[in-house]
Amino acid sequence: MNAVILMCILGVITHYLMEFMDERAKSAEFSPFTYLADRPYRSLLSIVGAAVGFLVLDSTGQLSMVTAFAAGYMCDSGAQRIASMAQAVVDR
Repeated sequence: MNAVILMCILGVITHYLMEFMDERAKSAEFSPFTYLADRPYRSLLSIVGAAVGFLVLDSTGQLSMVTAFAAGYMCDSGAQRIASMAQAVVDR
């Protein structure tokens, strides 16, 4: 069970690193801490979403190493999409 939890956390971290590298390419002075500090709600939303996804997969009997990783990765991706849509509404 610990390895499955670790895979979910690894999925979130993998998506964070992918996003961080995209931002780092735009600005060399960008650090991992400023990335998380600039997006506190999105970071929290992705962690909560990954935990909920993990629990749903576990309760339905579909939890495996791959689905745990996907839950972590996709929840951060979903939080990014929600944040983009919210920003588009604010910018109107």
